[in-house]
Formats: sequence, C-alpha cells, structure tokens
Amino acid sequence: MHQGLVAHIIRDLHPPLKCQKLIWGGMPAALAAVEAAIKDGYVYGAEVDVVHFYSSVRYSTELAELLRPLPASVVQHVVWDTGVRRDPDSDFMSVSSLDDPSLNGFVGLAPGAGTSAIVGEKIMGLLLTEHRDIRFVAYADNVFVLGRQADAVATCLEHLRNIAEGLATGPLRLRDNGITHLTGNSGIAAIPAQFTFLHHVGEVRDDGDATCPARRVTWSPDQRKLDEYSLADNGAIITEGEIEKIERKVSQWRKAYPSWPEGDIWEMRYLAELAALRFYENAAPLNKSQATHAVILCYFAEKRERDFAEFLPDGKDATANRRREQIIEAAHRRLATIEARHSSAPIAGTA
Repeated sequence: MHQGLVAHIIRDLHPPLKCQKLIWGGMPAALAAVEAAIKDGYVYGAEVDVVHFYSSVRYSTELAELLRPLPASVVQHVVWDTGVRRDPDSDFMSVSSLDDPSLNGFVGLAPGAGTSAIVGEKIMGLLLTEHRDIRFVAYADNVFVLGRQADAVATCLEHLRNIAEGLATGPLRLRDNGITHLTGNSGIAAIPAQFTFLHHVGEVRDDGDATCPARRVTWSPDQRKLDEYSLADNGAIITEGEIEKIERKVSQWRKAYPSWPEGDIWEMRYLAELAALRFYENAAPLNKSQATHAVILCYFAEKRERDFAEFLPDGKDATANRRREQIIEAAHRRLATIEARHSSAPIAGTA
C-alpha cells in the first residue's frame, strides 16, 4: 500500500519526460516514436541499455535530493529496499532486514517494488538531456538513440556514457550494439535494413521514390520473443486446458505486431500446432477435423511449398505420433477432394 501511494506521489512530483514511454503510452508508443523519428530523417540509430540498472542504484543523500520534495525519510523507508542488498564490488547477494544502506553503501532498487519503476524513470531522465540533432526514445532502462548522421549518434553515445558513469545515484554501465543505418540503401533491388529495439525487429520499407520517399516501419518479434511465444514447440507437455488458454492469447500476440509481414502465417502455424496437440491428447473426431482444417490453411498460406508434416509438432509418445500420421493422411484426403472439385468446376463465364 505504501509503495503504491508513494509511486503515485513521485509520478505527480516528477513526471517522466515525453520521450520516456514506459508510462507515456507503453511499448506501442515507443515503437511509434521510433517510426516518427525515422520519417523525419533520423535514419541512424543505436539501441542502448543499462547493465543491471536496478542493482546499480546506490542509496545516498543524492537519491533523496533527486526525489525532493518527497521527504528523505520516505525515500529511505519506502523507496529504498532494505531487504536485498548487493555489494557493488561483488556478485554476491546478501539478504537481510537489518542492513543499514546509509552505513554500508550497498546498492539496489527492488525490481518488483511499486516505486522502483517511477524512480528508475527519474534516474534515466538524467541521461536524456537535449542533444543537438538527436532524438531519444526510452522504455525503462532501454534507450534508442536516433540521429540524422552517424557521427551525431556516436558523439551522443559517448556523452551518455560520461553522464552515466558520473551519476551521484550510482555509476551506470551502458551497452550498445553499434550504430545502424536504419533505412539501408535506396533502390528497388536493395534489401531493407533491419534493426532491433526491445526485442522487436524493425525493418524500414520505402514505398515512394527518390524524389518523394514514403518510409514505413514494420515490426516483428525477434527470436527471443518467438521462443517465449512458441510454447507448443518447446518440448513441454501441454494439457488440453493449457492449449485453450494459449489459443486465446495467440490473437493478442498477433495484434501486438499489426505490421508484421509474416504475422498471419505465424498465427496460422501456431494454431495448427495447438490443434494438433489437442488431437494428440484427445482423439475426438471434432479435434481431428479441426487439426486437419488448420493444417490445410497453413498449406495454402505457404503457397503449397511445404509438406503437411512440417506444420505438425512431434508427439511425446507412440500414440501421439500415430495420431500425427492420422492428421497427415486426413489432410491429403481433404486436399484431393478440394483439387477434384476445383478441376471439375465450370470456368466462369462459360455455359
């Protein structure tokens, strides 16, 4: 209760910068801000994240000063976590309710505490000072730095490191994956450039011409995100009840990436996997029919370039594998029926 109350007070006293999207619109707003910057000509970018951000924060009078006019006693007893302390010179974690952070200088905001996110936004805001020819898009401790020229981004990155290392609330270590030309080369034959932000893969596509570029950004999940989503193919045993829950989430996951070029096919593949797993668990006729239908949809969506077996996960035992073969056989029969009806259908416009 105290954490929630104080978090609201801190947010009112110290609202995040507009470029900090954790609270101002969340992930969709962060991705939209990157798209807007690219369209405005900020075509060089680098993703920067803070290594162990929460555990790098020190308790000090500077932290209390940063959060004024919030009383220092509230900062000490509510904001600061006295349950988990970490020695900044060691990887050892010590747990104690008796540690006095003001005496030992240990570090660490609790990641799950209600106040930590907004306090983190305030600390990260110290890095995001105005910088010439640069736009920042921040989400928690991740920042996307965009510039019109690569040199401007490189200069800004060095500037950010200098500020981070000198923060009174605790030095921060920044990590980046290098500067990317976000739009790549122009021309019909050019391969669109790809970049990552918050485990999303961005790809800039140019629908215009040299005189009037019309850039748009498509977003898709990176491999880590796909691994999180692909519960049907991670080797775990999934019950019918769990399958139903996952199916309800699939459409939500798909909506998270409305511009994902392969999103519809990914959704169909996933639903086919889940339908197959349901039939593996329960060989009811309806389950078999639904699994067969889902596989047929994938087959046509892939322009008939893949075999039915490629859409079906392996079974966990001999029984499940037999049912897998039954789906494949049923799909071949249904495909033959579809092709026979298509070949015998009258051509449009003929008697």
